[in-house]
Amino acid sequence: MHNAPRTTVGNFDFKKFCFERKQERVKAKEDCAKVLTDAGIKFQSRSNGGHLLVQSHYGLIDLFILNEKWIIRQTEMRGNGTKKLVDFITTNQ
Repeated sequence: MHNAPRTTVGNFDFKKFCFERKQERVKAKEDCAKVLTDAGIKFQSRSNGGHLLVQSHYGLIDLFILNEKWIIRQTEMRGNGTKKLVDFITTNQ
């Protein structure tokens, strides 16, 4: 038991878990940016891509990538999902 790596508990490899989680976050950032870009929606990246400032006719919208929640700054209206945000912006112009 003392010879086992410190990052392994039973069959759980903590380093591998952290690496995979980081890869998921990177992919989520890329996917959200691609969805917005493909829809022709302008945005600015903040916090290494974890927070996007989306420009729309509603004003600035904060989009938080990891939980995909968005908030319209002026009205404080909230929603979930990048694709739902794109649908909301494009159908209500």
